[in-house]
Amino acid sequence: MPVEGFASSAIIDQLTSVLASLSAEERKKEVAATRAVYAFEVANSKGKKHYFVVDLKQAGKVTDGTSEAEAAKGQPKPDISISIGDEGFVKISDGKTTAAG
Repeated sequence: MPVEGFASSAIIDQLTSVLASLSAEERKKEVAATRAVYAFEVANSKGKKHYFVVDLKQAGKVTDGTSEAEAAKGQPKPDISISIGDEGFVKISDGKTTAAG
């Protein structure tokens, strides 16, 4: 699901691939260990927003959309909602900074 203008979408793609590569039993273990749904509102440098929902509570899948409602369709209610800039998302994911800065 590469999204033009969002470097964070490449990281979300990696997560999606990892989850898809897990066996049903492995995915079930990851979901049981995490038990949370994460909703990300990511804004790029042009002010455009994209939404990603990572379900690690039930199905172990990732959805996305141009609105929060579109991204969350068919997903459990998020336990954690995070609004973040695209660059910050990438830096945190790459270990180049922390959420605290």
